[in-house]
Amino acid sequence: MTAVLEVPVQDVVAHPDNVRADVGDVDELAASVTEQGILQPLTVVGIDAYLASNPTRTDNLDAGRWVVIAGHRRLAAARLAQLATVPIIVRDDLAGAETATTTMIVENVQRAGLTPLEEARAFGRLRDTGWSQRRIAKATGVSHGQVAKRLSLLRLPDQAAETLHTGRLSVADALTLLELPDDELSEAWTTCTTETWRRAGDVVASFTNRRTAQAAAAKLRDTLNERGIEIVDNDTMFGHDAWRHRMPWGTTLADIDNPSAVVAVVWTTNAGADALYYHRTIPAPTDRTEPTTAAENTATEITRPAFNRWGASVGSTPAEDEKAARDAGTARAQACARLLAGELTAEFAAELLADALCTPFVVEGDGATAAELLGVELDDDTNAEDWLVDQGNTGGRTTIRAAIALVLADLERGLAGRGYRAHGPWTGRETRHVRRLINKTGHEPSAYELAQLAAADKAHEDGGR
Repeated sequence: MTAVLEVPVQDVVAHPDNVRADVGDVDELAASVTEQGILQPLTVVGIDAYLASNPTRTDNLDAGRWVVIAGHRRLAAARLAQLATVPIIVRDDLAGAETATTTMIVENVQRAGLTPLEEARAFGRLRDTGWSQRRIAKATGVSHGQVAKRLSLLRLPDQAAETLHTGRLSVADALTLLELPDDELSEAWTTCTTETWRRAGDVVASFTNRRTAQAAAAKLRDTLNERGIEIVDNDTMFGHDAWRHRMPWGTTLADIDNPSAVVAVVWTTNAGADALYYHRTIPAPTDRTEPTTAAENTATEITRPAFNRWGASVGSTPAEDEKAARDAGTARAQACARLLAGELTAEFAAELLADALCTPFVVEGDGATAAELLGVELDDDTNAEDWLVDQGNTGGRTTIRAAIALVLADLERGLAGRGYRAHGPWTGRETRHVRRLINKTGHEPSAYELAQLAAADKAHEDGGR
């Protein structure tokens, strides 16, 4: 039986490689040892055995005679309680770096005494000495899968690792972030900290989609170069006449007979990559001609793109289309406000939110628009995004209503600006949104909206998006 020695507290020092970053609050433990003493002896190695097993170490051990392997919190509590002596069990066989680390891990894991990051760093020490994950798992009694997950935490950027250590970042969210490659982790973490309303899973999805889209865009550019089509950054080379140069929505490489007469703009979305094609010169006829006879009036054709930034072209000029889109958006915003002010059933909430979750695009409605749709007036000192986060933290119906408002704001944002969805018919999600407003709020669709719905239906029937 191993003898228990009672030695002066000042002769016992903490192990330089203690797997715990700190011993934490030992006030209660100190109060306990003041009353009852230390009931479980500390496991230590002699200083000579430690130095013999670690000849290259230059740690300042304050001339201690014993180095703690298990019992760092008890030692800290004894010092706080000003005990003169502590009980120890000497185990010089544990002096080796690998053995000591393993023993400290086992003790703390069994006591649930380590944070996930402390476990990760301890496992990392063993891995750095050449241990396999399987060996670490067998020696520490931790499952192989848990060891793998803990080791992966060592890939976190420093700031993220610190946030994990303090408990403000959950292990689940950290592991979600680690689905990204190393070269994207810092940017993703910055996104999480600056756009706090976005979940880690949403950030990872947006980065993954962006990477996929960038790869698709690179492949598309290679194909265009092979075909001899010049790629330009944007259509500003054509000035205000860009819409006249643009080839119809849905034009593909197979439709282009003379590549030298065309330029292409490659654009990406979270759903992939596509190209818009432009004639180098405006094809004739270039604009509306004034008819001189009824027959000419009937035969006159206007060369304009089938779709523009706001959807299907319905006016004589892009400016007329823009005004029609803006007027329709104003009326829809009022319909959205009526919808949110009424009773929101569970079925409707599930339908709308599921539609948002299944879209290939990241929902990016803003807090200010969501608040406006909810009829909330934010004062100048209130940040809209902070207000939105507060709504999310409230829980219950308040959170659900705010989530629905955010989704509606995203839909209206897409319909108003079109953004990366420019130059084409409304998406299925956008048409469902407008029809939902018509059916549930009595929204009266304008001629502009009816044209968009009809164009979208036809595009879907023809195999479009």
